Amino acid sequence: MKKIIALLIVLVSLFSIVSCGAINKDGEVSVLWSNFSDKELAEVRDALDRAFYIENIKYTHYDAEGTHATQLDQAKAALDAGAVSLLVNLVSDISAPEFIALAKAKNVPIVFLCSNVSDAVLSTYDSAYSVSLDENSYANVQSKLISDYLLENYESADRDGNGKISYVTDLASVGIAALVDKALKDAGKAGLELNLNTTIADDKGAVELIITNDNASALGFLKELREVGYNKDKLKTHLVLIFTKGIRENASFIIDDGHQDEAMLEAYTVMSAIDNGFIAGATLVDDDAIALTSAALLRNLIKGKDAFEGVNEDYVKGSTALLPYTTYQ
Repeated sequence: MKKIIALLIVLVSLFSIVSCGAINKDGEVSVLWSNFSDKELAEVRDALDRAFYIENIKYTHYDAEGTHATQLDQAKAALDAGAVSLLVNLVSDISAPEFIALAKAKNVPIVFLCSNVSDAVLSTYDSAYSVSLDENSYANVQSKLISDYLLENYESADRDGNGKISYVTDLASVGIAALVDKALKDAGKAGLELNLNTTIADDKGAVELIITNDNASALGFLKELREVGYNKDKLKTHLVLIFTKGIRENASFIIDDGHQDEAMLEAYTVMSAIDNGFIAGATLVDDDAIALTSAALLRNLIKGKDAFEGVNEDYVKGSTALLPYTTYQ
């Protein structure tokens, strides 16, 4: 089931808490972003808009345009204007103590978003917290996505029928391949077999699995495959499995579907490419979980409740909520 369906269920279940009038009616939450032009952060920002609507939080976004001094000035102005809390995506992680000192002076809670702030720094103020991505979860989430898919679809994945899955990978994904290899062997299957050939056509020894760590690499493989008639029509006999890492809305997948006019080339997000059967799956930043957790944390702080009330305790590490990657297939 696609993640969007799960999100809708979450939204419906949480919608009942919305009431007339913001919970912070006497002041806004000031959200300080390092740079609006960051595409991945833009997805988190959109998700945060939805999460704040659910939690009925009044807020304003600020763009530091990549400048630390600008962000610090924005924090000072927001606090002087009566902000009830700061949510800060830092331009520079080492500047966290400066922002904590500003918030502490005004006795205002501060939450760092998608920033690398240690517990030692957060502990200098009892109303300082952090919500971030658990980068260490990527390898386990990506390898499980791939190994689960292969175990469920082993016969179709093994296109040449030799009882092994032949693969190629980029350097950043070598560790992922090792984890998948172990999972297959633990399940009684043959491990992965590194393909040393350059061909990805349908002859013996052809590549059956491609593991990449970025969209550009995945796109390069996809273009090559489509030139020889693969990964086009959802035919399992003409499908080489591609697993990648990507952000939600990324139109870097420009695919030539036979149009003569270059203006007619089709643009795909990672998710739409998966929906159309061109790519098998991807591991993504769970911006919805990050946003919902941030909003819940701010709600609790505004209402004077335990900061992590309602937050999955498995994600709480000291004063930080670390959110794992999610998958899409």
